[in-house]
Amino acid sequence: GPFQLFGRKHELVLGGSFSHTKWTNEGQWAGAASIADFYGWSGDYAQPQWSRTAGKPETTREQGVYVATRLNLRDDLKLLAGSRVASYKKEQLQKSGVVVPYLGLVYDLDPQWSLYGSYTSIFKPQSSQDELGRTLDPLEGNNAEIGAKSAFFDGRLNASVAYFHLNQDNYAVSTGKRTPSGTTAYRAVSGVRTKGVELQVSGALTPHWQLHAGITHQKSRRQGAPVSTLAPESQLSLYASHKLDGALAGLTLGAGARWQADTWADVNHPSGTKVRHTVKSFWLLDASARYQISKQLSASMAINNLLDKKYYTVFDSNYSWGEPRSFNVSLRYDF
Repeated sequence: GPFQLFGRKHELVLGGSFSHTKWTNEGQWAGAASIADFYGWSGDYAQPQWSRTAGKPETTREQGVYVATRLNLRDDLKLLAGSRVASYKKEQLQKSGVVVPYLGLVYDLDPQWSLYGSYTSIFKPQSSQDELGRTLDPLEGNNAEIGAKSAFFDGRLNASVAYFHLNQDNYAVSTGKRTPSGTTAYRAVSGVRTKGVELQVSGALTPHWQLHAGITHQKSRRQGAPVSTLAPESQLSLYASHKLDGALAGLTLGAGARWQADTWADVNHPSGTKVRHTVKSFWLLDASARYQISKQLSASMAINNLLDKKYYTVFDSNYSWGEPRSFNVSLRYDF
């Protein structure tokens, strides 16, 4: 809640959390086999020799308390500060009193533009597992960000630009193999550096036109080598909607486009060499329609991948088709 200090009004937040997670696994596993002549293969395949697998049960306990405050140092200067004190216990790994601080500063240049900077530590438990089914240790590191934000048309249209830099340890990197349960296996690496920029514009151009556009570019490197190449380094999105009037009052139509850069993975070939699987950059188009039936009731439909574009995604050592055209229809009632 709010509080007074040095003649100014400030804000304070206090909180805490606790979680207890138990994980067990049991499944069936078949050894890998190869087809000598794939193109001449009849399709018959002998019943594999199944073996029972079971990962070692794991119990994870997390708890923490946090405090955050927003201090109005001046009319045009705000200080945001806070910290979380966390404890984490999983089998042999135990960490107590881990301090995760946060510090931010916002300076208003004028009624439209603000500059900001922030710094925070990272301590984030993760669910990724290694080839033995063991959960990786929490992700640790720090994140620094600077940027500018602006508001136009009395706050109806907002824009922002940001530059960020992350240092991360215990970063999950795919090994190209599987866990005992058959999911993707990861290993934890340290010294991952990520740098990137992000630009966004969103809001109302006019009472009838809404716009959202964004572009993100980031690079993750470890000792100069790319990391997490299954995620695109560059992404762009553009979406606009128009509210009709007259005889079609109540109807809003929207359309948008999404683009992502190349992604790839270096996987093990049976010959013992590495083979690079690459998915080229691609565009997808989306569309939507929404009708306000009454003040409380509305109906909407969203179409993803409007043109049903066929494209690949690469997942470790496998290619798979990307999501085809899909529809979502919903009714919404506000009380």
